[in-house]
Amino acid sequence: MITLHSDSGGSEFGRRLGVSIHASSTGGNHAAGVRLASSALERLGNNDPATRAWLLARKGEESALLGDRKTALEAIREAEDTYLEANITARPWTCFLDPARFASMCLSVYSRVREEDRALEASRRVAAFMGPNVETKKLCVVQADMALAHIRLGDVSEAVKYARSSLEATTAMAAPLGWDRLDQVVDELSSTKVPTASQFRKEYAASRPKTEPPSLL
Repeated sequence: MITLHSDSGGSEFGRRLGVSIHASSTGGNHAAGVRLASSALERLGNNDPATRAWLLARKGEESALLGDRKTALEAIREAEDTYLEANITARPWTCFLDPARFASMCLSVYSRVREEDRALEASRRVAAFMGPNVETKKLCVVQADMALAHIRLGDVSEAVKYARSSLEATTAMAAPLGWDRLDQVVDELSSTKVPTASQFRKEYAASRPKTEPPSLL
């Protein structure tokens, strides 16, 4: 059992469970991901808004993947409110959660639960924050999230455009989380017969490594 007594300790507990959430999600156990996120949030309390916003967004993503619309929306809306107070540089494990990455997590949830207006607004935020100097590792994930959103909103051509951008960045960086997200993109594209989608699936199959190390984000 992990016993933690300080604010920083609670944040560290949250970080560890955040990694466990990712492992559960990658294995397809989204219910476990939700339970882990809830446990971490309870332990963390209202301290450390950046870690809390990250965990709330992950709970939203996992709930959306489970089809639990109510919990997903409650979690992501609380995450958005919490993020307004967050100092992402306060902990080394939240530095990645810049406005573009956080907006892409919101986009992932809203598009999954078919909140079209909120998804479109989140996609505009992602685009606004995606400057020319965005790091390649982050580009892998954010562009894949944009692809997933466009699939769910019915724009396959735009989805493939973002998926190709993510694939290029993911291949260059060999970024594990990029492959995870692109696996989802390919899975969701499998139901469409649009030629560009079929071509992308072939490109992806030729590029995808057999295994990759676990991601910490």
